[in-house]
Amino acid sequence: MTSEDDQITSSGHSSAEDKGPAKEAKQPRHSVLRRIRWWVLGLFLVLALGIAGVVHYLPSLARPIVLSAAADLGLVGLDLQFDEINWRKATLSNVTVGRGGEADDTLSVGRIDLTYTPVDLWAGRIGTVSLRDLVLRGRLVDGAPDFGALNPLIDRLTTPGDPSTATEQTAVPLDRVDLSNGTLFLATPDGDVEVGLDGFLDVAADTSALVSGFDLRLSGDLASGGGRIDATSDVDGQALRLTSFTLESDHDRLPGKISLSDVNAAMRLGEAGSVDATIAGDLTFVEHSGQPLPVTYASAPVDLTARFDLEEGSGSFSLRQCMPIALKAAADAVWKLEDLQLCPAAAHPVLSIDVASTLLRSDFSLMPARIELADTLNGVLPQMDTTIRQGTDGQVVASMAVKGGNLALPQQALRLENISADVTVAPGGSGQLGRLDIDRVRVTDTQAAKRFAAIEATASLSLDGLGEDGLLASRLKGPVTIKTPAGVVLTSATLSHGLASGEGQLDFKAGPLAFAEDGLQPQELAPVLLGVVAAVSGEVSASGTIAWDNTGVRRSSARTELVNVGLQASAARFAQVSGDIEFSSLVPVRTRGTQAVSIGVLDAGLPLAGGIALVRVEGGGDVIIENAQWPFAGGQLVLTSGALNTRADVQRAELAALSVNLTELLNLVEMEGLSGEGVLGGAVPIEIRDGSVYVTQAKLAAEPGGVVRYQNASTDAAGQTAEGANIAFQALENFHFQVLSLEIDGPVDGELTLKITLQGANPDLLEGYPVHLNISTQGAFLDLLRRGTVGFRALDVVTGKENLDGLSVERVGPEP
Repeated sequence: MTSEDDQITSSGHSSAEDKGPAKEAKQPRHSVLRRIRWWVLGLFLVLALGIAGVVHYLPSLARPIVLSAAADLGLVGLDLQFDEINWRKATLSNVTVGRGGEADDTLSVGRIDLTYTPVDLWAGRIGTVSLRDLVLRGRLVDGAPDFGALNPLIDRLTTPGDPSTATEQTAVPLDRVDLSNGTLFLATPDGDVEVGLDGFLDVAADTSALVSGFDLRLSGDLASGGGRIDATSDVDGQALRLTSFTLESDHDRLPGKISLSDVNAAMRLGEAGSVDATIAGDLTFVEHSGQPLPVTYASAPVDLTARFDLEEGSGSFSLRQCMPIALKAAADAVWKLEDLQLCPAAAHPVLSIDVASTLLRSDFSLMPARIELADTLNGVLPQMDTTIRQGTDGQVVASMAVKGGNLALPQQALRLENISADVTVAPGGSGQLGRLDIDRVRVTDTQAAKRFAAIEATASLSLDGLGEDGLLASRLKGPVTIKTPAGVVLTSATLSHGLASGEGQLDFKAGPLAFAEDGLQPQELAPVLLGVVAAVSGEVSASGTIAWDNTGVRRSSARTELVNVGLQASAARFAQVSGDIEFSSLVPVRTRGTQAVSIGVLDAGLPLAGGIALVRVEGGGDVIIENAQWPFAGGQLVLTSGALNTRADVQRAELAALSVNLTELLNLVEMEGLSGEGVLGGAVPIEIRDGSVYVTQAKLAAEPGGVVRYQNASTDAAGQTAEGANIAFQALENFHFQVLSLEIDGPVDGELTLKITLQGANPDLLEGYPVHLNISTQGAFLDLLRRGTVGFRALDVVTGKENLDGLSVERVGPEP
C-alpha cells in the first residue's frame, strides 16, 4: 500500500478529492486475500495434523483391518502386533496363528520387517519381507499333514477353482523374502521331525524368474542331517540343487542306521513336463546291535541319473558307472562276500517306470564276486545279468542270465566252472512260476587222485508253485543231462526239489556206455583208474535214485549191468565179465548183499574160464570178493578162505584145487610128448600186493595110481648129458606114480620156486624098479613147464645143457 500512495503523490496530477474514493475500493479485495491465505495455512495444518495422527495411530488402525482380511481368507486365531509402520517400512512382532500359548500355536513369527516405497505401495507391492524366528507346527495324520488353524487357508490356496471363472494369474506382490531361524516341527506316529531353515527367495517383478537358497537342518526322532538347497525358476523351467547334503536315520523301527552323506543332486523341470536329475553320494547301513541280520555293515557309492515325463507319467533311473557294494557279515556268519559290484546292463536304465500303465522294469548286472560259505562253497560267482519286469496285470517276472564263475565245493571235492544258464522267476500262486535252464556247467574233480574227468551238465528245470505261498513253496523239476566235454552222453536224469521243504529226488540212467580198446576208456571218465585197468571193452549201464532232505541224502539205490566186459588189470586179464549188481546205497556205496558176477576168462598166468564170483561193496567203498570158482582142467578152483578187498594194500586169500584132471591139466601145458592120467588137488594161498600176484607155499598132490608120460626128441638129446638126466627122462616115458606133489612159491609173473616130488616106477624100466624124482628149480625146468601157457610170454625150451641143477634122481630098492 505504501508504494501506491507514493506513486500517486509523485504524479503531480491528482487532487485530494480524487485520492479518497480509490482507497476505499481497494480495501475489500485485500481482506479476501488475507482470509484465503489463512484458510490454506489452516488446511495444510489440519492435513499435517491428520497425517501425523494417522501415522501415529496407523498400527492400531491396521491391526483390525489385517485381522478382518485374514478372517475372510479362513485364517482364524491370528494375533499380531504392529511395532512400527511408515511410508517406507513396517515392523510386526508376536505374530501367531493358533489357539494361543506358544506350545499350541500352529504358526508363530518373532518379527516381520516389511520394506517398500510409496511407488511400491501404489502398485500394490512390497519390496522385502524379512521373517525372523518363524515356527510352524504340524502333525502327520493318516499319511497327510495337518497344520491345525492353517488348514482352511491351505485348503483354499490348494483347492482348484471353477475353470470358467479362472483369470490370468496375478503377479506375486513382493520382491524378496528373507528367512532367519525358521523351524518346522512335524509330529508323526513314528516320532517327531524338526526342520530348520535359513535363506532367501528373490522374485522378479513379473514373476518370470525366481531364485532361492536355503540352508536346511534336519533333526528329530526319524532322521537328522542337512545341507544347502538352491532353486531357480525362469522361462526355461525350474531347477533344484542339493549341495553337501547329509541324511541319517537311526530309528528304532529300522534294523540299523541308514546314512546318505556327501550328496550332491540336481533336478531341472522343463516346459514340456520333462524332469532331468542327477544324484551322487555315499549310502551306508550299520546294523543295530542284537538284530538277527546276516549283514552288520553295508556301503555303496550312489551315482544316478534320472529322467521323467510328468505328462506321460513315465521315467527312468540310470547308473552312470558300476556301484561297488561293501558287505560285512555278522560275527557268527559262515559266509563272506567280496568285490560285489552292481553295474548298468548295456544301455538299459537300472529302473524304468510307467505310472499310467503300471509298467516297471529294472535291468542291472551283478559282476563276478568272491564268495566263501564255510566249507560248503567258495570261489568266484558268475556274472548275473538281471531283468525284473512288472506288467500291466501286476505280475512280476525276474530273469537272469548267468555267465562264467569258478566255484569250489570242498565237501564234495568238486569245482563248477564256465556256467551258462538262464533263470526266470515269476512269483505268484500255484502253477509254473519260472524256469532254470542250464546250458552248460563244467564239473571237475579236485581230489589229488581224480575220481572222474571233467564233465559238463545241462538242465531244463521248471519252477512250479505248489500253493498260495507261491515262490516259497515251489518245486524245481525237469531233466538233467551229463556229458563228456566231447559230447558223449553219460547220464540222463530227472530232478525234483522242493525249495521250502528241502526234499528232493534224482532219478538217473547212465549208458549203456560202450568201451573199446581203440575208443572210449574208463580212465577218460575216471582218471583214478589210470594204471589200474586198461584195454577195457564191453558195455556198462546203470540206473538209480537219490533222495535227500535238509539233513542230507536219506535214500539212494542203483542197478548196474555189465555186458561182456573185458579189461587188463595189473595182476590179471579179465574177459567176458557180465552180471547185474544192485546197490542198496550210493552214499555211502553199498551193494544189496552179495552179488554174483560171471567171469568168462581170468588169466593171471594160467587161463581160467567160466568162473563165477560173489562180490559185495561195503560202506567205505571197498569191493570185496567173498567167493569165486572156476572150472579148471575137469575140476574146480574155488576161493575157500579170505576175501579180496580191491582197496586193501595187501590182499590175501586161498584157492582150492578140487578134482583137477591131470590129463586135461597137462593138455593145457601143450608140451609135445607130455600126457598123463590121474586126479590132482590141494591149496594155493595167494597174496596180491603192488599190482602182482604171489603164490605163498602152495601145495598140490595127486591121488596115488596116476601116470605121467613124457617123451620126445628133446628129452632123448637131454638124457645124453648126464646119467641122472638119462634115468629121469627114461622113467618119465611111462611113470606110474604113487606120489606126485608140487610146492610152489613166488610171484606168478616172475621167478617161481617149484618143487616137484615124484615117487613110483616105470614098469618098462629096470623091471619096474622104484624111482624117486625130486625136482627143485627156478630156471630151465620151470621155463620148460611154462612153454605154450596161454597168456604168458613164450619161452624157448633150453635143452642139451650140462647144468641141470635142481634135478635129483633117487633109486629106491624093492620093498621087502
